[in-house]
Amino acid sequence: MKLTLTVVFKIDTCSIIKVWESALSGLSEANLLEDYFRINGNVLLPPNKVMGYLLESKSKHIGVTSERFNLSVGDVGAHNITRLDITGKNIDLNVIANKLIELNAIQQAFIVDYDFDYWQNAEDILQYKAKGKVYEHLPLISNRLPFPLEQKIIDTTKNPGKYEIKDGYIKVAAYRMWLDANLVERLGVDIKSLEMTLGAKVSCHNDIYLVHVGESPFTESTPKEVLLNMKNLIFRDIT
Repeated sequence: MKLTLTVVFKIDTCSIIKVWESALSGLSEANLLEDYFRINGNVLLPPNKVMGYLLESKSKHIGVTSERFNLSVGDVGAHNITRLDITGKNIDLNVIANKLIELNAIQQAFIVDYDFDYWQNAEDILQYKAKGKVYEHLPLISNRLPFPLEQKIIDTTKNPGKYEIKDGYIKVAAYRMWLDANLVERLGVDIKSLEMTLGAKVSCHNDIYLVHVGESPFTESTPKEVLLNMKNLIFRDIT
C-alpha cells in the first residue's frame, strides 16, 4: 500500500530550510537516504548538498524524488500554510512525522492511503483517461471558469475522502492525525465525542494531540459514515 504523510505548518513559523533539515533527519532514521536525490525534477544532488542548493536558490518550494519516495515542501500562501507531503511504499512515515513534530511548529499532520486520497479528489476527466478508468457514471459539474476556459469536471464535493484546504489547516479524514493544541482549541474539538462516536484513541504529548481511528488507513471499504463523522467532529467552517 502506498501511503502519504502530510504535515501542515502555519506559514512563516518554520522556514522551508528548517522543514527540509528535519525531514532529512527523519529520512535518515527511516533508512531512506540514497547516494543521490533528484531535486525539482532535474538536479541530481547527494543528500548533504540539498541544503546548500536551497540556500542558494532561495526557493519557496522543493520537490525531492528517489527510488522509494516522493517529497514536496512549499508555501500555500492563500491559506497561510506551509505544506509537506511525502509518499512511498513500505516506509515508516511515523518516524518522519515525529521528527517534524519536534520542530514545535506543526498545525496538523495525517497519514492517508495515496490511491484512495487521489481518486476521492480527482476532478479532471483527463486523470481518469490517463489511467484508463471509467468515469462516465460519475456526476459532472462546471469548473465555473469563464468562456473559453469553462469545462466539465468530476463533482467530488460529496466524496467522504474529499479534503479541503482551509485557513491554517486541511479539513480531512485520516486514520492517524496529529493536531496542535491551539488548533484543537480554535476548532472547538470535543475529544470525548471523538472517543465515544468513533472509538478513537486520543492522546496528548507536548501540546500535540494524536487521534487514531482503526488500525489501517481509510480506503474504499471504510464506511463513509466514519470519514464524514470524523470531519464533522473535528472540523468546523470557522474564520
